[in-house]
Order: sequence, then structure tokens, then C-alpha cells
Amino acid sequence: MKLRLEEEGIPVVLFDQRDSSYNAFGYLYLSVPAEFEERALELINKDTDE
Repeated sequence: MKLRLEEEGIPVVLFDQRDSSYNAFGYLYLSVPAEFEERALELINKDTDE
């Protein structure tokens, strides 16, 4: 999803909260500037609906 947003010109910061030993536990968070929020959500929702 990070690459998809960046392809659309939306700057993205990725926060990796996964356990460094297993990578199976924890979360990844994407953060975008507020002015890109609406467009980012549109793209995310479109990609997850398909």
C-alpha cells in the first residue's frame, strides 16, 4: 500500500511496530500528511474492495 500511495504522489511514512525477533506480532502503520488523507483513504478503500 505504501508504494501504491507513493505512485499517486502521496508522501508516506511507515512505522514498524512489529516484534523484531518474529515479525509476526505487532503492527505496521502508514502515515500521510493531513492534506492527503482523503485521497489516501479513497485509494486504500478502492484497493481493498477489489
